[in-house]
Amino acid sequence: MTAEISDAMEQIYRIEAALVSSAPYSAAVKRVYPFFPSQTQVIKAVDCPCFLNTYSPTNVDFRSSLLMTGYTIHPRLFVYDGNRDKAAAIAASFVEPIIDSFAANIKFGLQRWTLLGLRFNEEQPREWASESEAAGLTFIGLDFFLDVMHTGPKTYQVGAAPP
Repeated sequence: MTAEISDAMEQIYRIEAALVSSAPYSAAVKRVYPFFPSQTQVIKAVDCPCFLNTYSPTNVDFRSSLLMTGYTIHPRLFVYDGNRDKAAAIAASFVEPIIDSFAANIKFGLQRWTLLGLRFNEEQPREWASESEAAGLTFIGLDFFLDVMHTGPKTYQVGAAPP
């Protein structure tokens, strides 16, 4: 199962890396972190706009011939600008490109994956303090969730002993 979620995550990283914001400020994503950086590797202003991603398995449905596994992917877009209002405007200008890009890629180019939905967290754009808060960096960004489903053939036998 791990290789399969990594395949889907790779496609999500590609979609994120290709995003360019719309008016009033045109900005391209500069970096995609597959996961949150370690405490020794802080997010830098020069890396912004950037995405950080986490995921969690949410449900597994056992069907007669299928195994359906749901995941929630949690991308976060971080934007930095010395002017907080401009950073918020840049973050907000990514909303439509995010929606359009994921709507156009609901299968992620992978046969067994489907994007079921995209939902934004409340209160967008959001504000996050960096691990390098001592440097005075505060990031503005978007916080959203992708609900995805993997559907594959059943690879287990009911009543069989574990391997």
